[in-house]
Amino acid sequence: MMTCLYFLGYCIVTASIASGSISERCYLDVHLTYAFLVSGLIYPVTASWILGGGWLNQLGALEGAGAGSVHILGGVLGFIGTLFVGSREGVFLNKKNFHL
Repeated sequence: MMTCLYFLGYCIVTASIASGSISERCYLDVHLTYAFLVSGLIYPVTASWILGGGWLNQLGALEGAGAGSVHILGGVLGFIGTLFVGSREGVFLNKKNFHL
C-alpha cells in the first residue's frame, strides 16, 4: 500500500511539472487532457522502464528520488507541450532590446 502511494506521488509530480509549462497558454480542457495523458499513459510506461527492475534498471541505470522518472520526463513533456501550444499571448509583441 505504501509503495503504491509512493509511486502515485511521483506520478502527480510528473503531471504537475509537465502541465505547469502549458498552464497559462491553453484552456482548462486542454490542460486537464494533457495531465490525464501524462499521468494515465505516458508516466506509467516510462516509470516501469526504471522503477521496479525494468529494462533500464537491468542495464545498470540507477534512480535517485525521482531524478530520471520524474524530473527528466516532466521537463521533456513540458518542452513538447510548449512546442505544440506556443508562446504566451502578448509576450513577444514588444521587441525592444533590454540592457542590464
